[in-house]
Amino acid sequence: MSKTKENILTKCHSLISGVVRSLLYKYVDWERMWYEVKDIPEGSLVVSNWKAKVYFYGSDVIDLIKEPEIVKCVDCGVAETTNDNSYNCYWLKRVA
Repeated sequence: MSKTKENILTKCHSLISGVVRSLLYKYVDWERMWYEVKDIPEGSLVVSNWKAKVYFYGSDVIDLIKEPEIVKCVDCGVAETTNDNSYNCYWLKRVA
């Protein structure tokens, strides 16, 4: 493939991925306002979900949780872990 075709394909890929990412960001931002708190039982292992990765892309907190953490308690949609960190349940998913 020639350099010109490679450059065009690279630019198209970049443009398409940028549009998809912005649509995902808009969806997550909209859904966040209407979110109903999900039940995460105490003792569950949690990690950050795909929504957190989309929303915080480009910032220092791409992964809110790098290693699975154990939930100590949940109150008003905020999960507190055994590492003394607190996260909104919207950004979490259960591992086990």
